[in-house]
Amino acid sequence: MSETVLATEWLPLTPAQLDFWEEFTLHPEQPFSTVAHVTELRGAVDEVALSRAITLTMVETQAFALRFGADAEAHPPRQRYDPQWVPELNRIDLQAQADPYQAAMRLMQADVEQPMDLCRQPVAAVWLLKLGPSRFIWYLRAHHIVIDGFGMALVEHRCATLYAHFLGNGAAGQALGTFSAFQHHELAYADSERCSKDRHFWQRYLPPSQTLPTVRKGGREYGVKCLSTSTALPEEISQRLRELSERSGIGWPDLLLALSAAWLFFTLPPLPHDKGDTRTLWMPVMNRRSSQATNTPALAVNTLPFLVSLRGGETLGRFLSGMAQTLRELRSHAAYRLRQIAADRGVTPASRLFISPFINVQPFDPAGFSGCTSTRRVLAGGSGDGANLTFRGRTDAGDLYLDIDVYVQQFPTAGVADYGNALQEFLLRALREDTLETAVGELVAVPA
Repeated sequence: MSETVLATEWLPLTPAQLDFWEEFTLHPEQPFSTVAHVTELRGAVDEVALSRAITLTMVETQAFALRFGADAEAHPPRQRYDPQWVPELNRIDLQAQADPYQAAMRLMQADVEQPMDLCRQPVAAVWLLKLGPSRFIWYLRAHHIVIDGFGMALVEHRCATLYAHFLGNGAAGQALGTFSAFQHHELAYADSERCSKDRHFWQRYLPPSQTLPTVRKGGREYGVKCLSTSTALPEEISQRLRELSERSGIGWPDLLLALSAAWLFFTLPPLPHDKGDTRTLWMPVMNRRSSQATNTPALAVNTLPFLVSLRGGETLGRFLSGMAQTLRELRSHAAYRLRQIAADRGVTPASRLFISPFINVQPFDPAGFSGCTSTRRVLAGGSGDGANLTFRGRTDAGDLYLDIDVYVQQFPTAGVADYGNALQEFLLRALREDTLETAVGELVAVPA
């Protein structure tokens, strides 16, 4: 047998994975951390070439063939790549259904709602659903413990490259990176000089006087969602973001993050831990600076707190400039995991930090499939706390969508249904060309 198809050695879980493992052990019957993407393809779809591309992509995505818990003496268990657990493509023909698309959605939604047993079941599944001769759905589902949003995008783009190659429209390109190389690099960080420097930074940035709330991992209302909305934002917002980015030199994702932070600062009532003019907000950071991470589907993303101090009279331009500088500094220390920040503050493994309000800007171009029209949808993106704002769009700020998810724990839900429209209206006001010298408080306030 070739060495490339042998199982790798047992490896520890990273700090990023440990919280997901503990969540699973405490809530084994809940699919809190399921992630699932749906790609619909229309047109001259070559079913054979597409199936071949998906199959090879799954072989290359070693994170989808991870096994947990086989080393019974390890607590938490270790993990290893096992090629025998590569997810097999499940091809489903729904052409005879009265409404093939709705039949597909029912199947996928039912799958998303099933809990995954990380000890006994594969961590991923992949389907190709045929709705008609020129209409297919590629469904990809996995557990968040092995993959993040950027990792899913890597998988989708790799599949599109292979599909074009099998059609004779280009080279096969670079294979996806190996999980073991990524994991070894992640584990080595804990003993590095960089880790020590990052620890000191976060201890200075978040002094003991800065209270951060926690949530008990085994709580009855853990991860329970009570409201979810999705809205397509007008192209005018995309265009104004691009224009402001050019004028200010700040990337549009950071502009959107900072503007959302300002809106949340004045809109949401203070949480009990907020002190004075300072609020704690949260953001994801891709955390893929190493060569091992840039092309490897895995759980690399980190979640970081950022402090916002804002007075109503501060001009928008000054606030945006200060926030951009702060975000750059925080990201330079993003390798230090949230679990490590929590441990430094005395948070026990039975609890974790309460991550809300959470702002997630995802500037990912969807994969383009040769000769087809393709659309991508996130069917499941994992769980959360309190209030979550998720912006999804292309790297040029086009096709922006805003998802708002609210969870039961510790969050007031009164008026939440109107948040999407209110935030959209604020963005349109704040992104006008003449607003950089306007006070932020005036922009947030709804005009009479």
